[in-house]
Amino acid sequence: MNNAENAGLLALRILASTDLKLAKALDQFASSQKLKIKKMNQEIKKNRRSIRS
Repeated sequence: MNNAENAGLLALRILASTDLKLAKALDQFASSQKLKIKKMNQEIKKNRRSIRS
């Protein structure tokens, strides 16, 4: 994530503190990002195992 994206997320978090709809959307985005990272980590581990074998 670059600095501009990080700044945008910070701005969204600030705005979401007073906007329930935005807060829910931001929570959904965060959940999707966590799932994406989890899948990427699993793929990396899988690739490491196949390289070592």
